[in-house]
Amino acid sequence: MKNLDESKKYNKKKIIVISIILVAVLIIGITIAYFMSRQTSDEHTITSGNLSITYTNENTFNLTDMVPLSEEEVKEKASRVDFTVTNNGDMKAYVQIDIVNIELTKLKDYDFKWALYNEDTKLTTGTFMSELNGQISIITGQRLNVGESRNYSIYVWINETPEDQTSLMGGTFKGKVQVTGYAKQKLLSNVLLGDNNKNVIDINSSIRDFDGLYGSSNNNNEIVYFYSGNVENNYLQLGIYNEDVTNRIYNGSNYNDQIVAKEGDFILWRIVGINNDGSIKLVSQNNISTPTEWNGEDMGSDYSGSNIEMLLLDWINNNNLYDYLIESNFCSSINYDYFTCPDDSSSSNIVGLLTYKDFSNALMGDAFNNDTNFWTMTIDSNSDIYYYDASSNTLNSGSPYTSYAAPRPVVNLKSNVTISSGTGTITDPYIIDIE
Repeated sequence: MKNLDESKKYNKKKIIVISIILVAVLIIGITIAYFMSRQTSDEHTITSGNLSITYTNENTFNLTDMVPLSEEEVKEKASRVDFTVTNNGDMKAYVQIDIVNIELTKLKDYDFKWALYNEDTKLTTGTFMSELNGQISIITGQRLNVGESRNYSIYVWINETPEDQTSLMGGTFKGKVQVTGYAKQKLLSNVLLGDNNKNVIDINSSIRDFDGLYGSSNNNNEIVYFYSGNVENNYLQLGIYNEDVTNRIYNGSNYNDQIVAKEGDFILWRIVGINNDGSIKLVSQNNISTPTEWNGEDMGSDYSGSNIEMLLLDWINNNNLYDYLIESNFCSSINYDYFTCPDDSSSSNIVGLLTYKDFSNALMGDAFNNDTNFWTMTIDSNSDIYYYDASSNTLNSGSPYTSYAAPRPVVNLKSNVTISSGTGTITDPYIIDIE
């Protein structure tokens, strides 16, 4: 324990002098013209209107002697910009919030953070390490109905850590809060496939020389699409973690437990592919826990009724994801070909796990890899369960009672899900349209 003098010295070191000017852009009565087309039989009609967004409460910051804050102190002591966004138009609007014209000195750092709140609800948070070309995307796809207003606050602070933070002393930050309104959403499946399926590399190809989206069809011309190889544009954001999440990460020589997501962080997913019914298959980027056994002793290898299924169902329920998901058939057979599954190997559920077939399609590439060990739901001939081994980048099988791997949720999005923005990269994931 530090004595009083040592404590004073320590606290003095933690007082970081920075100059911050965060200017809120004042957008009043901006009118955005839009056109909406509608096809009815052979008649093509176009209607037009205008959408207005008002932005209020301009605030300017010019701060010095900024002290690192704990998470508990942020809302009370952090620097912030408060503003109200109102839809004065005659159509629903979608709001995007950014910080632009950013100038940083010494503060492009994981400890320099921001958070966006709607009233008392934290919507998203991040660090200024994500700054790119003077801009950070705070949030997109915030739906605003006609006549609706929302009060937002952006907080900016240095996050207190036990590490030496003297390198941040004398840092400066400038930036503007920018609000953009738009009226059109995009069907996610259309974005993934591209116009006239231009994003699909090949259909029914047994040789996959490129990383990206491939297709496979059966005799009934049903098609599924799946990502293969080292894919970098299949990230999607949906839901918010309701508690901290710890994973056991392989670092090249051993495994270490570390927090991979904090309560209030957005849940990041990887898009596995598009099913033949148009629904979109996702796997969470993170496991929902550290490794655990598949089931209790002598309780069997079936997914239905297993301990793993219960963990996954509880997690889906606790994170309020049901509105965007559909029940689908999850198959535990190693002979599953994406179109047919033996009746005794199929279970209908809102959540499941990756399959052996998913890994075969992905060619064991970075489409799924997250440096952890996690269960699939495929059963081998000895009634053992396949799991992904991060240390060898292979699928191994283990006993459901004595082997340990983590549960990693797989869900299927409704086929009519739309997105408001995003390019699918890890720093700019697809954003689901939120009601």
